Amino acid sequence: MNSFTRVLFEILLIAGFLGVSVYTVLSIHGYKYDIEQNDFEKTSIIDIGGEVSGAVVFIDGVKQDKTLPFAIRDIEPGLHYIVIQKPNFIVYRASVFVETDLVTKIDSIVLMPEKVVFTLIKPDEIIDEKLFIPFDPEGLSPKGGKIIYMKNREMWSRDLASGTEKFISRFSMPVYNVKFFADDYHVMFAASDMLNFCDQLMQNCYSLRKFSEGDNFASSEEKIYFKEKSSGKILVLDLSQNALK
Repeated sequence: MNSFTRVLFEILLIAGFLGVSVYTVLSIHGYKYDIEQNDFEKTSIIDIGGEVSGAVVFIDGVKQDKTLPFAIRDIEPGLHYIVIQKPNFIVYRASVFVETDLVTKIDSIVLMPEKVVFTLIKPDEIIDEKLFIPFDPEGLSPKGGKIIYMKNREMWSRDLASGTEKFISRFSMPVYNVKFFADDYHVMFAASDMLNFCDQLMQNCYSLRKFSEGDNFASSEEKIYFKEKSSGKILVLDLSQNALK
């Protein structure tokens, strides 16, 4: 190898090293190279919470090789579609709009069984009657960090630490007895004489059972408890992963 070839080789080696370094740094900071545009573009992150074992996750029709919970990087800004499947559970579907350089977060995934069955609590299961007493202040989340409330048929939540308010949804019918589920993300409420359970995207909502005036409901861990006023009976819907086993 003559001196010119050696110098040329070293220059190419240095250029290659610098190119890889620049690409790596840009990737770390959320940039992705677009071959068609011949340029780097800023990407974002979708962060999905909730421990759902055995579930298969698709984003924009592409099966993910990760299990929940997980975050997926290098997501291009715009509308994206999430599908989560598991045998014997209703398919979870959500569309989210991802903004540049921001994390789009779904705090918790709870899959609803295809057959929703409330059962009488077991004789050996002790239920604390305080479970049905509204938190003080009313609408306080089980973990104590947020409040959920209705205002002019609009559902809102407020973060108590930052004071930030979040609009959840507007309803055409009266909505009452609004409560957070035990995960501080899903919401439970009575409307149209039904007990309803929804994610905060309001894209996965389920009518669980008939609700009459004076009935009450609450949640603990992964269970929803329902207390009938007429009979005084307490029933439970188990949403844990082993509920169908």
